[in-house]
Amino acid sequence: MKKVGIVLHDGEKVVAEAKLHIAALISPIVVFLIGVAMYFGTPKSDNLLQFSSLVLMAIGIWRTLYSLAVRRNTYVVVTNERFIAETGPSGRKKVDVVIGHVDRVETRRGPQARLMGYGNLVVTARGSGNQNVVFRHVAGVEALAEQIRAEMAGK
Repeated sequence: MKKVGIVLHDGEKVVAEAKLHIAALISPIVVFLIGVAMYFGTPKSDNLLQFSSLVLMAIGIWRTLYSLAVRRNTYVVVTNERFIAETGPSGRKKVDVVIGHVDRVETRRGPQARLMGYGNLVVTARGSGNQNVVFRHVAGVEALAEQIRAEMAGK
C-alpha cells in the first residue's frame, strides 16, 4: 500500500494491514437486483411501480459505485508504533493513533460475517475524549484485532 509508505516514521514497520471485504458491496447490489426484478415483474400499465423500480435501480447503482470507491480508498494498518486508518470515498476520515493510546480493540461479527471472514473493528483510544472508531466490513478482522492487541501488550 503505497499511501502508508509515505506516513511511516523512521524505524517504523508495518506488522498488519487490511482492506474492506467484498461483502461491503452485497447490500447495494441486492437493492439494484430488487429494482430489476420489480421492473420486469410488473405490468407495463403500472407506471408508479415502474418508476419506483427505476428509482431502486438508480439507488442500487449509486450505492454500488460509492461502495466501490470507499473500498478502494480504505485501508487499516498496524505498525510497531501506531494504528493508522483511512476510509471514505476519497479517504476523508483519517485515524492515526499511537499504539500506547489504544485502550480497547473489539470485533463485532454476525453469522454472515463469520462465514464470509469479515467483521467490524472497533478501536477505542484515549486522548481528546475517548475516541471510538468503527470500521465496517474489514476483511480478516479477528487476525487484525489480535495483531493490534499484541502490539498493545508490547508497549
